[in-house]
Amino acid sequence: MDENGEMAEWAAEIISRVDSYTEYSPSGTGVHIIVAGEVPSGGVRRGQIEMYDTARYFTMTGLRVDGTPRRVHDLQGAIDALYAELTPEARPEPRSELRSSQVVGRTTRTQGDDYLLSKAKAAKNGAKFERLWNGSTAGYPSQSEADQALCCQLAFWTGGNRRQMDRLFRRSGLMRSKWAARHGSDGRTYGEMTIDAALRRVDNYYKY
Repeated sequence: MDENGEMAEWAAEIISRVDSYTEYSPSGTGVHIIVAGEVPSGGVRRGQIEMYDTARYFTMTGLRVDGTPRRVHDLQGAIDALYAELTPEARPEPRSELRSSQVVGRTTRTQGDDYLLSKAKAAKNGAKFERLWNGSTAGYPSQSEADQALCCQLAFWTGGNRRQMDRLFRRSGLMRSKWAARHGSDGRTYGEMTIDAALRRVDNYYKY
């Protein structure tokens, strides 16, 4: 809360992004957003923002912030995105373009976008991939969660090639103007933050 007892703009923006049950703290000067998921490294504190999933206790008040959900939602993608914004020092190093390439003798051949799409759609979980690719958010609490799910699949199929992931996502039905909007305190776009979060979660890649 600001000095006038009003919700600070930056806090309201986070509450909107992390769309889960939110209540006022016992002091009435802060809020707690309760989300199902895991915080990378167990927790982080930056300025007035704290995120934890273990070794912390707090008092529930039941004083729900108006306009927020009445239930706790599973929003791992939103957790990852906010954590990435708070910890730019943990941002993954750019991955080599060779991650999504096949070395044949002395030549390197990068698999084309359409080839990867055909492989993804023909895989065992191809129906799930195709629903996301076509823009469906069914089964996900928010579009941000669907964005994260598609990016995780793209990370697998492209071998963690950030440039190719971005290019493919922009062709998908989930693409929206928010993708290119600046969201991170370090100047990163929502798309860059979503890709970063996916690359932290995926450590197994498609083998050509």
